Amino acid sequence: MPRRPKKSSPDRPAPSKSTARHATAPQAAPVSVRIIGGSLRGRRLECTGDPRTRPMKDRVREAVFNLLGDVSGSTAIDLFAGTGALGFEALSRGAKAAVFFEQHFPTADVIRRNAALLGVAGACEPRR
Repeated sequence: MPRRPKKSSPDRPAPSKSTARHATAPQAAPVSVRIIGGSLRGRRLECTGDPRTRPMKDRVREAVFNLLGDVSGSTAIDLFAGTGALGFEALSRGAKAAVFFEQHFPTADVIRRNAALLGVAGACEPRR
């Protein structure tokens, strides 16, 4: 005689696919971030690989700068900077300076290294 499936008790709901899917910690996938416009177009940025840092996608950055229009001569503020992609994108498109706010020390250090690699360290001000 075939066995009937057990009924879930009223105290504990049956496990769903969504809870089973989120049972493991997220894995950090290698991320490649690049500047998409301006004088630094095509240059790649170093990333930390920390799964808590999720860089802004190219399409989103492009949409932001399409909405902003000309940023020449302005000062960009990149809050929760992460890789600093938004601030570096603004510098690439003519902003005179960029201020990066990042609390995580190793990530702030990556922003400093990226500024040096891109040759824009003089226009960058990383803050914690």
